[in-house]
Amino acid sequence: MAKNISYDDGYMSFTLNGDKDRVIRFNPSDLNIIKRATEAAAVLDEAEKSLTATVKLNPDGTIAESGNSEEDMKAAIDLLNGFETVMREQLNYIFNSDVYDIVFAGQSPLSTVGKNKIPLYESFLDGAMAVMSDEITENNKASKARTGKYTKGYK
Repeated sequence: MAKNISYDDGYMSFTLNGDKDRVIRFNPSDLNIIKRATEAAAVLDEAEKSLTATVKLNPDGTIAESGNSEEDMKAAIDLLNGFETVMREQLNYIFNSDVYDIVFAGQSPLSTVGKNKIPLYESFLDGAMAVMSDEITENNKASKARTGKYTKGYK
């Protein structure tokens, strides 16, 4: 039987909008998560620009019907599916975990939400980044307090 090594790995569990059935787990103070988020944001920005330059979307993220032919509609659906594939890859990359289905719960990540009508994926990332920023700030304070006892005589 294998022995267990127990240690604090920094991972925390977060419910989404208070729903106990929608939980994701990540380390909000992992500095690499900020790097991954920055890289993913650039990929997602390009993918969204490419999609919206080609496809007209309704406010809920579905494809707008504008008298398009069946072929045009199929091409638009393929582009939307391609965007959602990129979104899945990038979101899971940011969190090092399969969080896509938990986060979007079957909705299109391009659905618009809130009074400012921003895409659902932006709303989620804004909330997640706020948690990460707060956690990193707290970790920096704790780190300064720990190292301060060693460096106070050298200031």
